[in-house]
Amino acid sequence: MNILANATRNHLEYEHDFVCVTDDPEGLADSITVRPLNLQQLLERGMHTGGCWPKLIAYSDEISGAYDYALFLDLDIAVVGQLAPLVDCVKKEDALFLMAKRPAFGWRFLPKWFHPDKLGNSSVVAFRPESQRHLFHDFKHPIGGNDQNYVSKFAKNSWRFPLAWCPSFKFYGHYFPICLFLNGYERALRDRSAIIIVFHGEPKMRELADVRLGFWGKPKRFSYGPVKWIKAYLEQYSSLQSVTRTATSAGAEETNVEDMAPATLP
Repeated sequence: MNILANATRNHLEYEHDFVCVTDDPEGLADSITVRPLNLQQLLERGMHTGGCWPKLIAYSDEISGAYDYALFLDLDIAVVGQLAPLVDCVKKEDALFLMAKRPAFGWRFLPKWFHPDKLGNSSVVAFRPESQRHLFHDFKHPIGGNDQNYVSKFAKNSWRFPLAWCPSFKFYGHYFPICLFLNGYERALRDRSAIIIVFHGEPKMRELADVRLGFWGKPKRFSYGPVKWIKAYLEQYSSLQSVTRTATSAGAEETNVEDMAPATLP
């Protein structure tokens, strides 16, 4: 979480609060605003506490109600571009913007207006809390199978960010046999249109920085070894100066200061 907070601060020119909803604040930087994750509160409202359903608490008055605009970010992302355009979308339009999903392979050869209507991905969401509070406070029962389908269907003015702004990391990989000769995953950082790169499935983002990593991916699209830019990204944003929380035996908090020179991306 500290890495994401540091990367957000480095890429967002607007004054902002970085809010983390969690049941375990230990180790979080002092600059992060912590809000408790109360699963019992969700259960009392008849909400699922498994999977991604707890994300809906982001639309509650307790979490975002004090703000004019909110940008929700999943933990498994890399911020590689300026975040202001994402916030500007919701400043200009009273709508909820979700990350767009890439159409299935066959549909990509057809013009966009032929593509079937796709529900959004909730890894990246921008919204005006006052207009979307019903997603939490008027919740009756789970609809759509998961949180992002529910939000896509019931948000006030559900829109999508441009597809190129929040691409999936897996999108950059080449299919066999091209992947034998070219490592497309290294070119992700050179994609100037990308603002956030989203990681989902296996391997995890941190695993992709491990020098011990062997073959990974799927038989039709695979790679070998760590991804250099991910390793540099994690080193840079984990080594920025931070004040972290540690829980004491009495349940109070004390602070540890880490002051290390930031690394640079290649």
